[in-house]
Amino acid sequence: MGRNPETEAILRRLLEAASETWGGVQAEEMRSAFETAAEAIGVVEAFTLPRMEEPAHLPTIFPPESWRRAPKTGGT
Repeated sequence: MGRNPETEAILRRLLEAASETWGGVQAEEMRSAFETAAEAIGVVEAFTLPRMEEPAHLPTIFPPESWRRAPKTGGT
């Protein structure tokens, strides 16, 4: 297949890790799954948002540490 060099590098790393974990024969048997995963990883790695289109403003997602430590009032 005519994959780009980044996808080939990802596939190579996946196959090397699989070979170390399960052995070379098992890794080759799972090659088609790794090819699909490498292509998907390549698409995700290549995606970038335009500068002013960030997905969220982090302070609104993660409250400051002081909010989590503040003593609770009211109720028992």
